[in-house]
Amino acid sequence: MYRARDPLLDLLRQKKNEDKAAEEEWKKKKDEWLEDLKGLSILIRTWLKSALKEGLVRIGDPELVSITEPCIGTYEAPVLKILSIPHDRVILIEPRGVNTAGGQGRVDLSCGPARAMLVRVDRGKWRFAHPRAGANWEMKDLSAESFSETLA
Repeated sequence: MYRARDPLLDLLRQKKNEDKAAEEEWKKKKDEWLEDLKGLSILIRTWLKSALKEGLVRIGDPELVSITEPCIGTYEAPVLKILSIPHDRVILIEPRGVNTAGGQGRVDLSCGPARAMLVRVDRGKWRFAHPRAGANWEMKDLSAESFSETLA
């Protein structure tokens, strides 16, 4: 017995497969993002190792921030809190999301009213983004030196 093809059914099946592939791709992006956030935290802790030993700073208790993004949904990401002992300052290093213009993720650094922005430009590669006149941004690779300059 011959059955005629059902174009609507074919279209719906194709759409379901495309949606599933897109969902898997976004899950992969989120997982890579969370992996890179962990790597960033480890890197910063490495740079702070001497200051931690001398009691100049301490790392706050682990915290999570809830982030909701289109295509990804709601997930939790780690916040790094650095407590500066001599000056009683709190430096927050807080993820904002993976879906950011001009990058593959954004992390904000804040200490009181002072703010800085880290942009993930590739897997495991971060740059500080500093606004300049007009719509231009100065991008500076994250390094121990650029991190120290930003904290200063």
